[in-house]
Amino acid sequence: MANVLNTLQQDHKNIYRLLGLLEKQVDHIAAGEFTDFQIIADIMHYFVNYPDVYHHPHEDILFNAIKKKNINTANLIDEIVMEHQTMAEESVTIYDEMKHIQGNAIFSRDEIVQRLRDYISHYQAHIEKEETGLFALAKTTLEEADWREIDNEIGNTDDPLFGKIRDQEYQELYRLILSEDVTE
Repeated sequence: MANVLNTLQQDHKNIYRLLGLLEKQVDHIAAGEFTDFQIIADIMHYFVNYPDVYHHPHEDILFNAIKKKNINTANLIDEIVMEHQTMAEESVTIYDEMKHIQGNAIFSRDEIVQRLRDYISHYQAHIEKEETGLFALAKTTLEEADWREIDNEIGNTDDPLFGKIRDQEYQELYRLILSEDVTE
């Protein structure tokens, strides 16, 4: 089995941790409590710069390999790939909104809470579809030569938040993740 699948599954665990942290912040907004919008902006910055730039394109490569072996997966894979594009657009929109809020923009609490809750639930459902459907299928469909080809195409990318070498811009968010009781 390829390293890529292990990496993608670890990414999902890390994304769940961030979604849990994001959900706590949304609860603060919904309750009218103090909310650190910088935390939300940092989380969204990460989503824009890692999952949307590396993780999802790597999944797309894996899923296309599955589609070549099993044409019956085409509709599901096309749906997932389309979700990747939609999620990337939504990540950018939310990140931009958080930056505007930090700049004292006026916003509807109910609208931002709903947008963030929708984002979290869609992301979780998306990961569940990949884990139970396509990742399981990859294990039974792809052969060792396929895995080597996928690994060679993807290469090695270090996660800037959870990787061996953490980017400076994510140091504070990483410390917060470690201090929070966020389930994986």
